[in-house]
Amino acid sequence: MTPRLPAAAYNKSKGEGNKELFHNLLLANEPLGVLAYNNKEAIAWCSISPKQRLNDMKKSRMMSHTGEENTWSIVCLFIKKEWRMKRVSSYIISRAVEYAFANGAEIVEAYPVVSKNDRMPDVFAWTGIWKSYEKAGFSVVKKLSETRLIMQIHS
Repeated sequence: MTPRLPAAAYNKSKGEGNKELFHNLLLANEPLGVLAYNNKEAIAWCSISPKQRLNDMKKSRMMSHTGEENTWSIVCLFIKKEWRMKRVSSYIISRAVEYAFANGAEIVEAYPVVSKNDRMPDVFAWTGIWKSYEKAGFSVVKKLSETRLIMQIHS
């Protein structure tokens, strides 16, 4: 719920409250993202939504640089530990892009990190690693710093 709520509202609803808010969005058919499964086990999550529905985009130094109307944003990527380093990231990113384009997106935007070393601690890679986006067909549109990029793919 972090990018969907102002910080004060997110903090006020932390834990079960945010789970309930997210569940309510799901029941309202809000576009929230995609899951990847291995058999019946969820192994990955990619949060993707229309950018204008994400409250945090308006204030974020990182995410406010583009403003196309039909842009969707990938704001979180989670891969179960045992599935990391197995190309699941680029797979779920590609599926998220297909989902967005099928639902009216013209552009999908992402805000991945660039590791200074060969291995980045997982906790810092919650928006994904740039190489996974490159493998999924994204291009760099802006370099915000030596460790942050804005990448896009167009329909």
